[in-house]
Amino acid sequence: MSTVTYVKSFLRHAAANRAETGRGPLDQLRDFVHIVRHSLYPFEYYHLSMYEGIPEGYVSTRQYRRLERTLNPRQTGVVNFDKWHQYCFFRANGLPAPEVLGFVSGRRGVLDGRPFFGDPAELLRVVDAASKPVVAKPFGGGHGHGFDLILDCSPEAGTLTLKKGGTVSAAAFLDRVADDPEGLLLQRYIAQHPEIARFAPSSVNTLRVLTVLTESGRVEFPAAIMKMSREGTLVDNVGAGGIAAHMDLDTGMLGRGFVWPGKDTYDHHPESGARITGFSVPFWQETLALAALAHQHLTSARSLGWDVAITADGPLLVEMNSYVSIPVYQRLGYSVRRGVLAKMLER
Repeated sequence: MSTVTYVKSFLRHAAANRAETGRGPLDQLRDFVHIVRHSLYPFEYYHLSMYEGIPEGYVSTRQYRRLERTLNPRQTGVVNFDKWHQYCFFRANGLPAPEVLGFVSGRRGVLDGRPFFGDPAELLRVVDAASKPVVAKPFGGGHGHGFDLILDCSPEAGTLTLKKGGTVSAAAFLDRVADDPEGLLLQRYIAQHPEIARFAPSSVNTLRVLTVLTESGRVEFPAAIMKMSREGTLVDNVGAGGIAAHMDLDTGMLGRGFVWPGKDTYDHHPESGARITGFSVPFWQETLALAALAHQHLTSARSLGWDVAITADGPLLVEMNSYVSIPVYQRLGYSVRRGVLAKMLER
């Protein structure tokens, strides 16, 4: 982040804080000195209310980025943030994951195990044969951007019916995909565990489990959260307005729900009323074992975040991330300063 960008970021976040709390310019001049002195970013300082005190054991974004670059060296090939490649990795190693029908990138791709060259009739054939809904999401995107559900299709009319996009011709749908550099992944919808669905049935509410692979091959778990959607949205991403809750790493029990950014916390989901605090996530030990096994199949990337869906039959790997927004995992006084990460920070 350049100096100009840094100052602009500070002014933007300081203005929002001043409007929210009424803290004056002198307070925020002190904030700026504090932010610079402790090598913090303005967004984390204000989103975590650090003007009230820096949380004990806090790992800053700058510190985490240095650790992440060390643990995931670029020259050895960090796991590609490409959901199609990740699915191929899961499938090749026999790791449980939702079935993927294929991908489209530009005017080409793979559908139903065969090369695809942009024929709308072929897309309709594959979607028509699949159980509905079918997930359509960017294979290179994040934060839930571009996510939609294909609810139905009509090969006779040449149309697809989408949850958010309405009814469109398959040809127009493919034209839109061709103009999107993030491409498109088609995936079978996950039937989540009924106890998890109680929080927010409009989306699949997933866990984000952070793992660190030690030099000996053992896997550590710095943190884990559960994500829940809100107000009928299709995605559970915290950055898209969802709710998260920290998980007890021993038991899988949830703490209070929280938002990011913002200070609101919840013992119960604000729409569904389902109790968050104290809820024990099913198949928690199986989830940890699956994330560890998956990470042990990799050769170089040592710090990852795994999105895991819980079904009635157990956990499924949805995707993996080589970089995460570390302040989110330290809301409400939590810290990721443990194990390998703590030792590296000490050094």
